[in-house]
Amino acid sequence: MNRFFINRLIRRKLFFLSMGIGTLLCVFHVVWDVILPGNLYRETVYTKWIEALSSSELQSLFFMLLPILSAMAMAELYLADQKSGYLNVLVSRADRRRYFRSLYICNFVAGGLCILIPLAVNLYACFLVCPDRTPDLLAEGTNAVSYYGQDTLFAALYYTHPFLHVCLYLFLGFLAAGIFASFALALSFFVPSRFLVWIGPYAINYLYISLMLALTGKGNYALLSVCVQQGSQVTLKLACGVIGLWLLAVSCLYGIGVKKRVPIV
Repeated sequence: MNRFFINRLIRRKLFFLSMGIGTLLCVFHVVWDVILPGNLYRETVYTKWIEALSSSELQSLFFMLLPILSAMAMAELYLADQKSGYLNVLVSRADRRRYFRSLYICNFVAGGLCILIPLAVNLYACFLVCPDRTPDLLAEGTNAVSYYGQDTLFAALYYTHPFLHVCLYLFLGFLAAGIFASFALALSFFVPSRFLVWIGPYAINYLYISLMLALTGKGNYALLSVCVQQGSQVTLKLACGVIGLWLLAVSCLYGIGVKKRVPIV
């Protein structure tokens, strides 16, 4: 069943469109925010790539669109199968539980890849134009990360093994995108159009951030705040809690959708 969904995924134009939009933004970031400002010899890959601890309009735009781009991968596939009647054909030939389990896994991975690949392209492009120099706490100036603070997870790793630190945030970015894609898939059981499936994660994320700001006055409870390499006063305990809460909520919503909206399972 996993192979069935993979074959469908690689034929989906929306999957490649989503990945292409993200990649264009990441490439344009390298041109606009890395190459054009100049003085590349004074910078390092780890302070200039798109997830680095710096302010950039393109960085903000990319992560603002992340929930939508991840949902476009294949989150509305169940809705399309149900409306076309294809779902009845599929579940009559295969185990129904396998269908929904494989759909959840493949959608999670597809949503994550729509973000991971653009991030990897951006990182590779930065390696082509910036020195691969380990960040220095004193030399970085405004880009410096507090060694003992909460500007990023595992700040010591950032200064000792920065590439491993980057890989950690590549994984966290993949994880965040997969969670948003899973939420969009769960939402497809309750909404009538694929546009609402795509826009749903963005809207819920916006409402969630607004609620957290109203209750706590801080933005570090947002999923993207703990999954991107930015100064956000995030602790490991908080990051695990936020990610775990989102995963639990999304999984429960998906399970409810399957049981309530698909009684044949």
